[in-house]
Amino acid sequence: MATYSTERFAPATTAIVVVDVQNDFCHPEGVSARKGNDVTAAVEMVPRLKAFLDDARAAGTTIVFIQTTHDEQVDSYVWNTRGGDVDTAPYLPNCYTRSWGAEFYGVAPETAERVVNKHRYSAFAGTDLDMVLRTAGIESLLVTGVATNVWRGVHAGATGCLSTTTSRSSRTVVPPTHPTCTRGP
Repeated sequence: MATYSTERFAPATTAIVVVDVQNDFCHPEGVSARKGNDVTAAVEMVPRLKAFLDDARAAGTTIVFIQTTHDEQVDSYVWNTRGGDVDTAPYLPNCYTRSWGAEFYGVAPETAERVVNKHRYSAFAGTDLDMVLRTAGIESLLVTGVATNVWRGVHAGATGCLSTTTSRSSRTVVPPTHPTCTRGP
């Protein structure tokens, strides 16, 4: 695993982005588990993530929670049929807006911490995440949570999440993937 200087991840200019730690992705009774996916690694990771976030809060690090939500207003026919999957009646997506499945699992934002809602794989597409990070003066990201292997490789937007994701106006932030606080490669 690569090592980085302490200045690179100074609490004042670093944000921890907590991705998709929600009941439908993590809980043994959530949609992912009911579809046959093994959520054991996510369940086992959450206590370590909680301790990590407690330490980060004590150090004054910015924490942003990413919350996936889906409903009829944001899920197009194309989205619902991607990869050949066809939702059949009744419409029951992962993390239905305002449902138990969309609630955070085992960790939760504190009052002053931002929650960014997303409706696609990327937390930058169609959200205010880029503005939130720029306004806070964030220069480095530490990405943690579940399905981070999907999130980080898809359309990181203007901020640029990893070196593999760029755009004309991006700045690149390359966080290490720490196995203690992620689920997925």
